[in-house]
Amino acid sequence: MKDTISGAAAALAALAVLAGPLAAHEVDRGPFGRDGFHAALLGFLDGNDDAGITIEEINATWAALFGDADSDGDGRLSAEELADVTELWRTERRLRRVETWIEGYDSDGDGLLSLDEATAAAGSERVERMLRRLDGDGDGVVTRAEMDAGDHGRWHRRWKKRGH
Repeated sequence: MKDTISGAAAALAALAVLAGPLAAHEVDRGPFGRDGFHAALLGFLDGNDDAGITIEEINATWAALFGDADSDGDGRLSAEELADVTELWRTERRLRRVETWIEGYDSDGDGLLSLDEATAAAGSERVERMLRRLDGDGDGVVTRAEMDAGDHGRWHRRWKKRGH
């Protein structure tokens, strides 16, 4: 029984550690959501594509990720190695998000965002709704006081958390 519990604890610990690289793998270029996250988790860890995950597959994935992070090959991870690989995962994730954003507004399909396309994106209905929500007095101008006073959901909380 103790081996089962420690095996389950090891699997959960491995899943927690794998959350960083897994988060870099987005499903169908869209937000995860619960179902999307489960599909991504299964796809990321299922080494033999049998639609199931075993402790062996989790360990194999962990070993591969560990090997990628161990840049000096000494079999141990330094703080610098771990910081380097987590920064790489973050960078890859940001790049995919930006590429997805560009694809959404690239009206001529050249893979680049022109000033006209960016201007059209800034004038989109979603942005206009956000500005109307922020504009407390309805004068068409959003001030810092209106931004600070309003509840602007996830965007506002993220912005404030980053120290803005």
